[in-house]
Amino acid sequence: MKHYLAVDLGATSGRTVLATFDGQRIDMREFTRFENPQLPIGGHIFWDLPHLYNEVLRALRQVKAEGLELQSIGIDTWGCDFAFFGRDGQLLGLPYCYRDPHTDGAIDRFFQDHSLTKQQVYDRTGIQFMPFNSLFQLDTLRRAGSVALTEAEKILFIPDALIYLLTGEAVCEYTVASTAQMLNPMQGDLDADLLAALGLRREQFGRLVQPGDRVGTLTPQVQEATGLGAIPIIAVGSHDTASAVAAVPAEDADFAYLSCGTWSLLGVESPTPIITPDSFAENFTNEGGLDHTTRFLKNITGLWIFEQCRKEWRTAAPTPASAGTAAPTPASAGTAAPAGTATPAGSPASTTAAPAGTAAPAGSPVSPAPA
Repeated sequence: MKHYLAVDLGATSGRTVLATFDGQRIDMREFTRFENPQLPIGGHIFWDLPHLYNEVLRALRQVKAEGLELQSIGIDTWGCDFAFFGRDGQLLGLPYCYRDPHTDGAIDRFFQDHSLTKQQVYDRTGIQFMPFNSLFQLDTLRRAGSVALTEAEKILFIPDALIYLLTGEAVCEYTVASTAQMLNPMQGDLDADLLAALGLRREQFGRLVQPGDRVGTLTPQVQEATGLGAIPIIAVGSHDTASAVAAVPAEDADFAYLSCGTWSLLGVESPTPIITPDSFAENFTNEGGLDHTTRFLKNITGLWIFEQCRKEWRTAAPTPASAGTAAPTPASAGTAAPAGTATPAGSPASTTAAPAGTAAPAGSPVSPAPA
């Protein structure tokens, strides 16, 4: 038996999934599950990255407690967000959450300050314009005089940041980097002119890796903290939707998908980016996929509203003492997905494959599929 651990983080919750391969069949089970809270601090919204790191350690300790021998570990998360690390390798503050309102109006401010046009940025990246794209987050922090940005030796997207904490290796995984609106898919790397517009250096983002690349092994400190050995971490489709699309059970390349999580994403898989006047006008996006494919898609309303309703229902639900009966438990926000799969930008996702040119209705059931 060979065992593998997938770490699947969404914008409201996270989980680890243990996959076991006996040479013919892969069995998967949810190993741990935990919340991913957004922290309101000082007028901003942050992610609790140390909490997520500690939950990964907790899962690794459970692996040890069950006497399992891991072959490797893979991590996927939502896109766009990032963490700063200093010259001493330490985390510089908490990562901003993409829902922080400080990027309201960021798109207009970027193009007012820089000579680049929207058409030029789209032609370079193929990415839809959304104010929380990493390009506009970093420009907002630059304009605000962020101390963390000024002092940052490394700027790592969230899955890359966790890999760095676990292995000490600074990498920039292709699929999650593609969500930043800073990666040039024709060149296969971060765009030099966009980095220059932000006053950043390419080496701050770590070496580029592709899904399937071996990144490194657990550091001696992590080994001591978990009781495990030098387990390798393998780059997966680190953007959860990339892993979700890779898991679509399509019989051929002629399919469309609907990936449902905090966001829902509707699109197709293309062998090359689709960057045309029409895709620019309709604000379609070209995100990186496995095996150098492109996920040509559109963000649409997902389950974020439902998640917020659940919070309101929990708060407003009568207690047994006041109502005489136990408060009902709201239904789960989504169907569990297999290892290596997750949400576009949010909670654990499910993916439905549909024939090309069709899409599953927003309210139709979705089957388990994994940023």
